[in-house]
Amino acid sequence: MFRRGPDLVLAALVGLGLAAPQGAMAQEQVREAGNIGVGVGGNILGVGVSGKYFINEANAVQALVGMGSGGGTLLVSADYLYNFDPFIKQEEISVGWYAGFGGGLILGSSVLGVAGVVGSDFDLDELPLDIFFEYRPTLFVSPAGAAFRADSFAAGLRYYF
Repeated sequence: MFRRGPDLVLAALVGLGLAAPQGAMAQEQVREAGNIGVGVGGNILGVGVSGKYFINEANAVQALVGMGSGGGTLLVSADYLYNFDPFIKQEEISVGWYAGFGGGLILGSSVLGVAGVVGSDFDLDELPLDIFFEYRPTLFVSPAGAAFRADSFAAGLRYYF
């Protein structure tokens, strides 16, 4: 059921990484107030276009709009994230982690997911890109009942403007 999603995300990540213009934010940090990242991402609910907006260096919101993993459905998800200070910080790369909460809705199948989020991001300031990996334990609610998934993960890549 979820096999197409990871393959699609991997192909989109490679394509976006190869097509990203160089130098638009050279010498700036990805984690700056007002920066907007746009790319591709996927989670247990589906795959699509991922966006992240930094309110300030520590607080951000992210969203995903795309295709639900069941096919033929629209996925919309949003998260609030608190970004902790990077544990690796060099001139061109930083590796940090974040935590937050959010939720998603698969329109057309009436499935709602409420998730906790713990993730790590690799910020390549020279390009400027971030590559992220998240653990997202999720409670799914639908007319058929509720189910908790502790094996929920997400990943993606975003280019910052």
